[in-house]
Amino acid sequence: MSQSVSQEFPAGLRAVSITPANAQPDFLQALQDADVDDVAVVGGGARDRRMGVSRRGDIDVQLTLSLSRSERSHLDRIRRFPPLPYTMAARRLIRQVQRRHLDAWTPFVSSGVLARADLLLQGGAQFDGKRVHIAKHVLLTKDGPFIPENLAPTYELIAMTPRGEWLCYEDRVLDDIDQRKIRIAGQGIMTMRTVMRTISLKHQFAGTAYDEATWGAMAAFGVRLKRGGLFARYNLYSRYARRINLDRLGETLQRSGGQWQLAVEDLRRLGILKLIERASGAAHRLVRYRASMGADAPHDPSCESLLARYPRDVYSLDAKPIE
Repeated sequence: MSQSVSQEFPAGLRAVSITPANAQPDFLQALQDADVDDVAVVGGGARDRRMGVSRRGDIDVQLTLSLSRSERSHLDRIRRFPPLPYTMAARRLIRQVQRRHLDAWTPFVSSGVLARADLLLQGGAQFDGKRVHIAKHVLLTKDGPFIPENLAPTYELIAMTPRGEWLCYEDRVLDDIDQRKIRIAGQGIMTMRTVMRTISLKHQFAGTAYDEATWGAMAAFGVRLKRGGLFARYNLYSRYARRINLDRLGETLQRSGGQWQLAVEDLRRLGILKLIERASGAAHRLVRYRASMGADAPHDPSCESLLARYPRDVYSLDAKPIE
């Protein structure tokens, strides 16, 4: 069972409505034209819109839903839980609410916006050649809360509606993006994914900086891994952990583009890279392969396949943020 790093982060949990002056991206415009107003773009698509960068990646979407009285009461109760019980309870609540509202996807599926729309639930739907996925780890509600199941970079705790509204975990999410600050927020446990995505985002978006408390929380996570025990077994040495950590390492190396060595250095400073490599020889081989790219190095099909899963979209944030 996972264990958590005890770290407190603010939890404003309310929506922020801001309508930008310039035009919406094509996908959101298509939703608006089709009169689909209860589907929002979550995470990277919304973040990149706020930053004013052109996104070539997949599109994550989620419904804006209404919670029942009992679900709202349950949410209010679990918000007071410690990190691990919160994550477990929030995960169950999110899945329960999403299952209850499966039929609510029908207007979106039948709107004509998507290609292969019947494959939306399986992750096979597309828009303009981009895959469209349902964001399963968050819940967006019409009465305010943006509900994540665990800690995450604030650059992922944002959504945008076809009406141009920003839905955020807390007000500071927009400030983080506008001020180019990389910060972890949310509730629940910190995972290896939390750390890897935070580092990946830092180097994917040149000109950003870590929030001091966020670096401290990631360092505390590394210290707990070094202590071993159940926490390390779950996060490093289980078959699932080795597979997921290798995948996340590949994502971090690839998304960091030419900044990949700085991302590796961050993992080294946190003491996490050595632990991942100790747990998996494939991780050590992947870093060595990335270092040899561009040279006359032998091909490694497994490393090439892993890196090819992720785009190398690295952005310079010299452009003025959206007002």
